[in-house]
Amino acid sequence: MLDKDYRFASIINKKALKSTILFSDIYFLVVFGILVKLIGLQALFFILLIPIWIAISIGLVLFYLQHNFEGVYFDDSYGWNFAKSALLGSSFCKLPAILNWFTCNIAYHHIHHLNTRVPYYKLPRCFADLSELQTPKIITLKSIPSLFHLKLYDYKQGKFVTFRQARKHMSQPEQR
Repeated sequence: MLDKDYRFASIINKKALKSTILFSDIYFLVVFGILVKLIGLQALFFILLIPIWIAISIGLVLFYLQHNFEGVYFDDSYGWNFAKSALLGSSFCKLPAILNWFTCNIAYHHIHHLNTRVPYYKLPRCFADLSELQTPKIITLKSIPSLFHLKLYDYKQGKFVTFRQARKHMSQPEQR
């Protein structure tokens, strides 16, 4: 539970940070312009933008899979529980070690939701050391294709359903 004295503060309000962000934006535009001048826009596109697009696509898929699975906890009522949402509303994606390295251990997503201040390199240690963290919904590379059909959350059933299931459920007259 959050302490009642906790205050939300925007980091953008800090004057020094605003100038750092502006400097970074200008710096990247200048570097991008120099690279376009040196190697051309087409080469830059294939060398830089395509790999970034692929990385973003993989990240989006991982994010989707870690929040949309059979048995996910979802509650938007006043009785919402932070710890329960963190541990049961996201999954542990069992990946090979090299993929954990490339994704900065995002497979330990449930721990990340519980405490975002745990550095990525300490997530496996947290998982190993705390038994409470070792019972998440586990997703494997083999189970990934079966999770893409989950699209809509049905509050009445308390689970994710496919579009077909939702249409079927909506076409049935409501029983009183």
